[in-house]
Amino acid sequence: DLVARRKVLKANLTRLKKKVIEEAPAEWDIDTICLHEEHIDGLRKEFRNLYDEIFAHCKEAQEESHQRNYDEINDRCDEVKVAVKRILRELVGQQQHNYQRQSREHVPNEINVKLPKFDIPKFSGD
Repeated sequence: DLVARRKVLKANLTRLKKKVIEEAPAEWDIDTICLHEEHIDGLRKEFRNLYDEIFAHCKEAQEESHQRNYDEINDRCDEVKVAVKRILRELVGQQQHNYQRQSREHVPNEINVKLPKFDIPKFSGD
């Protein structure tokens, strides 16, 4: 049943939105947020497929109502996707900052060796 599928997908979207926007734990890493990004992309695709079926079977008088529902769901997906992108950008920025800081710090096992010079032979072309 299409209505039952829509209800399940809406519940999944609400759960993901709550997790990403309202909870967004500080201990998340890039892999976690990328997983949530995959989930929102998958949900959006499932909604698109579901509404393609709904529009194929609904009466003309119901199309406008279904279109409004689809637009609302699409906006909610966008909201979650933007939140995911912001968190990802922040995590990548922190990771780059940590990498730059570590690269400037002296590494205790670093070995400084001067290599000998050597001459490169020149050829006249003959």
